[in-house]
Amino acid sequence: MADLPLFERPIFGFKKYNMGPHVLTYTWGQLERYHRFIIETLQPAQRTWVNMARDQGCSVAGAVLSEFESYPCMNDPAQGDVLEQIETRVLYVYLPEEAANSCLEQQSLQPIPDYMCSGDGERQVVAVGIPPNVLAASKRAIVAIYRQLGCDRVNTDDIKRCLVIPQTNLMTANGDVYRRCRIPYDIIADVPVMFT
Repeated sequence: MADLPLFERPIFGFKKYNMGPHVLTYTWGQLERYHRFIIETLQPAQRTWVNMARDQGCSVAGAVLSEFESYPCMNDPAQGDVLEQIETRVLYVYLPEEAANSCLEQQSLQPIPDYMCSGDGERQVVAVGIPPNVLAASKRAIVAIYRQLGCDRVNTDDIKRCLVIPQTNLMTANGDVYRRCRIPYDIIADVPVMFT
């Protein structure tokens, strides 16, 4: 059996704009671009890789190859037999401006500060289903979510930017709060927090 070929996962070409009052238009445009990226770039690349792996007789379970061929993923079979499937829902990660900029530059959740991550041992990013433009929401409500998860140092000054990310099947959920380890990750949009 041959070794697995390297999968060079396409990177979503995030575009940062000076959106002014057009936050919703920008976000919807980014969501549309991401959907096209999944269909026109990521899934064809995954299928091409699966065909190459099959042609080379690589040592990977057929079920894993079928899954990778059928579902858009954040990772690939060379990283293990558990694939992280991208789902259709988006989530929101609130953070300081400097951390948001670093996440964008690296296309990763790794730059999120430890104090804004929950859990013992491996710290996990906190994502919620509350968009940054919901007027009924507040920075205090977002801080309260962080604090319920043990992120006691988070305060309203930390809630400046919001990363829009896809939900995946490997996120742990508790109601409308999701957690995931800090890894390279598709960032769909970066928007200012509009509530106070």
